[in-house]
Amino acid sequence: MTRDLVLYARPGCHLCDDARLALLSLGQPFREVDIESDDDLHRRLLEINKAVFFDTNPIPLKYMMRRLGLIPKNEHRLPMAPATQELERRLDGVLDRYAARAESAR
Repeated sequence: MTRDLVLYARPGCHLCDDARLALLSLGQPFREVDIESDDDLHRRLLEINKAVFFDTNPIPLKYMMRRLGLIPKNEHRLPMAPATQELERRLDGVLDRYAARAESAR
């Protein structure tokens, strides 16, 4: 399955610049969205952005990526550990709410 890659960025963000350069150097096609000019997008993604910091990264991010089918396994190098069941429940709730909002917006 091919997914369109979207880089959500803002002007003056050095991490956004780094991500853009990495994608360009890989020849990876992507679409860029300026998050500062889209208040609705900010509201829609705010809960997911906060969820990434429910625990030490990359634990929440890798769990969500695996659940969405973006990576095959939720593996971590020591000293990191997979998400706890409680964290998985919290992240599942966030992803379920996001999917429901995305579906209702169609």
